[in-house]
Amino acid sequence: MGQFVEMLKHDFSKSAAIYRSTCEDFNNGPSCMRFAQHCLSGRGVPADPQLAFQYNQKACQLGEGESCLMAAMACTAIDSKKLRVETNYPMALDYMKQGCALGNANSCYMAGGMYLTGVPGVIEKNTFLAYKHDVRACMLGNGFACANLSGVFASIGADQLWDNSSSSTTSAVNGMEWRGKQILAHSVINQMIQQKSGLYSNV
Repeated sequence: MGQFVEMLKHDFSKSAAIYRSTCEDFNNGPSCMRFAQHCLSGRGVPADPQLAFQYNQKACQLGEGESCLMAAMACTAIDSKKLRVETNYPMALDYMKQGCALGNANSCYMAGGMYLTGVPGVIEKNTFLAYKHDVRACMLGNGFACANLSGVFASIGADQLWDNSSSSTTSAVNGMEWRGKQILAHSVINQMIQQKSGLYSNV
């Protein structure tokens, strides 16, 4: 019903109300995710990134892999203060892994990237887990993960791949700055999501 109102009637206020009600009353994951998207884009409701984060969290718990990814990105956003969501890399990684388990390719790719570079003082580098998540991401159709498999991981070699020491990972990425890769990953995945749904453009 919500999609009918949104797509055919273009009544975003009504569709947002339907999504929110269906999410709250029936624990419907897709409705929770779509209401979160309305909150992010400001369609039919005032833009509220913090409320979007809460509904993406719920949708993720209800099995929506894309919402797991969006919750993770909110936890690691460059402008997290503006989003009013606390930066939390371990929580972000947990959401990425949940999304990956639910078959969301971008979640797998982001988790692989976080394991590959690590987060200084927070998350240790782990080459094997990075490889494992990129394999799954590639199998699910993420071309950037496939490129990692044929590039970065191919240069590491089988012996070093199973060695989770930070030295092997550091040499493999040629001193790549973690923050720079994070910004690039956010940019790429945001573009992919926008192209897929078009729900984050202002209307």
